[in-house]
Amino acid sequence: MSSPIEAYQLTLLAMVEPMCKFLGPQGLAYFQGISDAGRGELCAANLSLHGGHGMRVRNMMREKGIMVEICLTSNASILGVSGLEHPFLLYRRAGIPLNLNTDDEGVSRSNLTNELVRAVRTYNLHYSDLKEFARNSIEYSFLPGQSLYRNRDYRKLIKGFDGVRKPQWSPSISAQGAMRQSDKLRVQVRLERAWAQFER
Repeated sequence: MSSPIEAYQLTLLAMVEPMCKFLGPQGLAYFQGISDAGRGELCAANLSLHGGHGMRVRNMMREKGIMVEICLTSNASILGVSGLEHPFLLYRRAGIPLNLNTDDEGVSRSNLTNELVRAVRTYNLHYSDLKEFARNSIEYSFLPGQSLYRNRDYRKLIKGFDGVRKPQWSPSISAQGAMRQSDKLRVQVRLERAWAQFER
């Protein structure tokens, strides 16, 4: 007979595996809908993803590119989970893409700035970590079109956009055409350009 946590892990795995096969990397939103129906958000519900079954789910999420939305204030106030009890570091070590969010600003009385500050203070994060979360929020979104990054590696930019992070960069005619064809690329370029100007 399995423990309640083991039973939960098996149930979670049973939901994630078909979701990954059916919806591919964009399946997170579908899975969140399932878990929200039971009021356990994915980022909080996965607290029990330790051990063998949990490792399978984490590996699958990393391999399939399933991002986890982390809502620290909401998890602390609604579920009583915070600090080192939160699975944030577990996900980071497992290489699962993350982003930070507020869940419900009205209920949590938080905003994205507060969530970023909370994460930095709690987990000793750096500016580069926050940039990664911002990039993740676009890369793993439902925005259609080609990505700015090759194979989801933020160090490798697609051809024609090599200089996008330099303050003096200006898009070529072909780069402009590529951005017109891709909502995702256009938003990613806008983000990188904003950082290039900010970091001058």
